[in-house]
Amino acid sequence: MKPPQRQPAPPGTLTAITQRLTGVRRRSIGFPGATDLDFDDLLPLHRELINNVGDPHSEGRWRGQTKDVERDVVATFAALFGGSARRSWGYVTAGGSTEGVLHGMWLGTERFPGARVYFSAAAHYCVAKAARFLRTDTSRVAVDDGGEMLYDDLAAAVHAHRDRPALVVATAGTTMTEAVDDIASIHEVLDELGVTERHIVVDGALAGPALALDGTAAARLLGEHGGRGRADADAVCFSSHKSFATPHVSGVALTRRDHVQDLTRTVDYLAGTDTTISGSRSGHAAVELWHVLDTVGTDGLRLRSRRARDVAEHTVARLTAAGWPAWRHPHAWTVVLREPPAALATRWSLATSAGWSHIVCAPGVTTTLIDTFVTELVSTTRHEDAHSA
Repeated sequence: MKPPQRQPAPPGTLTAITQRLTGVRRRSIGFPGATDLDFDDLLPLHRELINNVGDPHSEGRWRGQTKDVERDVVATFAALFGGSARRSWGYVTAGGSTEGVLHGMWLGTERFPGARVYFSAAAHYCVAKAARFLRTDTSRVAVDDGGEMLYDDLAAAVHAHRDRPALVVATAGTTMTEAVDDIASIHEVLDELGVTERHIVVDGALAGPALALDGTAAARLLGEHGGRGRADADAVCFSSHKSFATPHVSGVALTRRDHVQDLTRTVDYLAGTDTTISGSRSGHAAVELWHVLDTVGTDGLRLRSRRARDVAEHTVARLTAAGWPAWRHPHAWTVVLREPPAALATRWSLATSAGWSHIVCAPGVTTTLIDTFVTELVSTTRHEDAHSA
């Protein structure tokens, strides 16, 4: 029996997909994703299969890879977070910051079997999912009104299990408000409770690189372990597409080199080693990040972040002037606003939770685009008010 023949796609399907995605991008202000950089120079590479399979430092037999570029990218970002070539290790993930969080937590469970996981109520949903993958016990920690972890609540949670190692997942830029958990305060809690076996993962999906570029505490996360007042972490990760406009979803997972030793396995098939979650990984993603670093540079990235904050400040001002409640953290690209009408939230792809939405002023979002949104918001609400009257 012959297999069924694949039917050709309707005429114009590819054009329709392109038009739909272009239309979405023009109004995509509710989910983080920079859109301001040009990757046309890399188009010829998309004729090639590029598979960075296995550990970035293990060449193996497969030569269709860009691990040399990947190592350069990892070294640059490790240094941005205070690491060094000697102390640090990392790779370009296939699944954004979510994979980086899972990898960081996996490291923690390998270092300290039986560790209990602590994370805030404002953490990304992937943290709870990773805990289920790893079959670890968890405690969810309350947050303040701005989304930052409440350290007294963390202390109470840890106190109840202070005989066990602690695996704390902190967030540098929470999903809804871009709040930042304070690593020094987390260490202080653990010190006071006598919990010496600890592993701290920092999910910097959106805000992590920008905070490190600013020279905040994030720029020392992979520095030498300190004593009292320490603010170091064991693993840091972020998403490439959110901050750096890469056209493919990817991320970077960073950690301390000595933490990876227990994960390293020799794979005969590869004639190399593997320490990653996915094994096979897109080498295109590494080239995209390298292209950003090569063409924009750290000074350019710092300027992009500053401009994004200017747009966020403009957004708060416009919404407030229109009588619509809105606020932002001083460092944030994210503006929190009272939930708009559902049709408008859908049209502009606004993420919403508990009566509040947010606009993420990632590079590529302009003041003109924000002004258009505010004009539509005012017009829609006036129409609804008149109709209800």
